[in-house]
Amino acid sequence: MGVLTRFLGTATLRQWSTVGLGLPLLVLGLVALVQAGLLRGELLDTERVRAEGELRQLADGLESLVADQVTGWLVDLTDDARALPVHEKAHRLRTPWFDAVYVWTQGPDGPRVTYPLDVAEEMTTVLETNPCVQLARILSQEQVERDLARLYETCEHEVPEVQLLAAWRAGTTLLLQDRADDALRALDRLQPVERYRLAGALELGLSPRRVVRCRLLRIDALARMGRTQDAAAEATELALELVDQPGPVQQDFGALIPDELLPRLERLGEDDAARTTARQAPRLRRRADGWQEVRLKAARREAPNASEGPRMAHDLYDSPPYLLAIAQVGPNRGAAIQLDQPALLAELLRRSGESRGHLVVRDARDEVVLGPRTGSIAIEVPFGGVLGHLRVGLTQSLLEDRVDAVQWRFAWQLATVLAAVATGLMALWARLLADRRERELLLRQREFTARVTHELKTPLAGIRVMAENLELGFGDAETRATFAKRIVSEADRLTARIDEVLRLSREPRQLVSGPINLRDLLEQLVHTWRPRMEEAGITLYGSLQPVPTFHGDQPMIQDLLNGLLDNALKYHREDHPDPRVWVRLRRVGRQAIIDVEDNGLGVPPGKRKIIFERFSRVEGPGRGRSGGHGLGLAFAGETVRSHGGRIECVAGSEGGARFVIRLPLESRRS
Repeated sequence: MGVLTRFLGTATLRQWSTVGLGLPLLVLGLVALVQAGLLRGELLDTERVRAEGELRQLADGLESLVADQVTGWLVDLTDDARALPVHEKAHRLRTPWFDAVYVWTQGPDGPRVTYPLDVAEEMTTVLETNPCVQLARILSQEQVERDLARLYETCEHEVPEVQLLAAWRAGTTLLLQDRADDALRALDRLQPVERYRLAGALELGLSPRRVVRCRLLRIDALARMGRTQDAAAEATELALELVDQPGPVQQDFGALIPDELLPRLERLGEDDAARTTARQAPRLRRRADGWQEVRLKAARREAPNASEGPRMAHDLYDSPPYLLAIAQVGPNRGAAIQLDQPALLAELLRRSGESRGHLVVRDARDEVVLGPRTGSIAIEVPFGGVLGHLRVGLTQSLLEDRVDAVQWRFAWQLATVLAAVATGLMALWARLLADRRERELLLRQREFTARVTHELKTPLAGIRVMAENLELGFGDAETRATFAKRIVSEADRLTARIDEVLRLSREPRQLVSGPINLRDLLEQLVHTWRPRMEEAGITLYGSLQPVPTFHGDQPMIQDLLNGLLDNALKYHREDHPDPRVWVRLRRVGRQAIIDVEDNGLGVPPGKRKIIFERFSRVEGPGRGRSGGHGLGLAFAGETVRSHGGRIECVAGSEGGARFVIRLPLESRRS
């Protein structure tokens, strides 16, 4: 408040005009910033509404696509059970999120699944009574290897079921004997390789369990033979074949991939094949679960007509769950289409466009099933009927990115206003600083004028009195001689003061540069000043190291150093028991460092910079009678700067002041 009161009391019209211009600029800048904040909030709300509409359109679009496609599949479902596998495979190839189809009929005894049919069980009784099988058991127990080879020829022309069993037992026996190559040859001779494919085996009515056992045996035989890549390819192919099989086959092999295939691939060191195979396990499990849902539950419940839209069934506790679209497709005939949720979400991602990296889908348990798992969700909308257990949302970062992109359209306008405001405020601030400097300079000049006037009037008055006495013939000859000497002394003092003022008032003269031996120059100054210092009770020390030749104006440098030593003499502390002055010279890098230090009155910290400005003096006890008009150190600062150097005032090591001069040792041309 004190500063403000002083300002209000001393403010001029120019200062008030500066404030009058600054306040509107400041208000304009604040209004611009507030408007920018409000604009961002409005843009964020607008973008939120727009993004919510896009999100709803995206979800409805996918729902509509799936509902129309599923309804079409159900309505067009053929009655020919033999054609269903062909249609199912065609739909699966054409639409990535189509998984499987199930058909059943309602009869007096309840529902009966007509597609897919249960797989054929192995005819154990027939196989065990077959002569070839019986002989195999006997020979395996007796471990007669030469008779085992005869078994191959005996079973070679048997029915496929017998050939499959014989191949498996022969391969197992030979593999136990570490005859991997013979085991593989026996497997492929008794059972053609194409019959190990699940699709071909099912067409022949072979047991898929036995086929899979033979495939695992072939993988082990290839691995024993060192054909790791072939073994890995066989394991991967088996996993892919299992995924393509209907639910009745898959329900028997839900644990085959994690329990059998993956351990084999890991032992082989085939990491890529293991990852490819592991990705098939969830789909195999989902189709097996879907088949169980149809067989045990869905076929026993009433379903809506296909043209009215299907009823959806899914498992909330499996992630990702199976999805079944269930409907009546004819009198006493029901059907279900199983959908692949990951593939559906991939379709959603494909349609998302710029939102791809910010789209988040969560299930009923709030678990993220698609998209980033970190960051806050700004908008979230539920799906409709087909994917009713899911919600799709967008991250907060997407909205902020969109708002930032829109803001750039207005940023240049805001930047122009703020730049103009900042420029205006900086100009006004510079004007205020200039005004303050001008006032300070005027005040110093007034003080300087008053001091100089006083110092000139006092000796002039004395000279006048003594001159009048001489004119009147006052006193004897000795007294008149004393008056004359004092008149000369006072005149010299006046001349020195006038020369000091004139020297600082003249334009800076051009430097007369020449080589200067700083060590020799300082030694001469120390030698010259030591008697004067000792007369005042001050001890002068010199610590001068040799430095390279310095190029500069020697008279100016000498006057500078004389002024510093004169200050050290004038401002010493008379009450100090051991007043001292130090003069040092050393080299640091490419600079010559000159120190003039004393333990006298010193310079207050707040004045250590402005003392190098004209008309600036340090007032205080013991300083008034020392004289000076604030011009000596200003001359010192200008001299050092004209030589490309730097001068500063710091606290002395024993109190007092220390003046540090840094002069470049490179040659400077005038």
